[in-house]
Amino acid sequence: MYREKYKKEIDILYNIAEDKGFTLEKLISSDRDKKLVKTRRIIMIILKKYILNKTKEKTNPTEIAKIVNRDRTTFLYHEKVHANEYEYEDYKEEYDTFLEKFEEKIKNI
Repeated sequence: MYREKYKKEIDILYNIAEDKGFTLEKLISSDRDKKLVKTRRIIMIILKKYILNKTKEKTNPTEIAKIVNRDRTTFLYHEKVHANEYEYEDYKEEYDTFLEKFEEKIKNI
């Protein structure tokens, strides 16, 4: 459902990840490289926040997780981890940079 409804937004997130060296194939793979897992987390969190801010509708964790080939439980776990990790400067900086790039590109669609 979200893949079709938010295709442009998701493509922007994929492109930002690709600029960081993570192809779509890598994002949806089972690889558990720490930087890759962090990038998946950032993509899911940004997409959720974007949908909430744009539509004010309740988000579906399963649909958000499918964007990076994960399940609902994984998304819920990453949502909690994000809240804790955001306190650390290196994660905060990476997340904020990713978000800024997304917001900049989303203005043009």
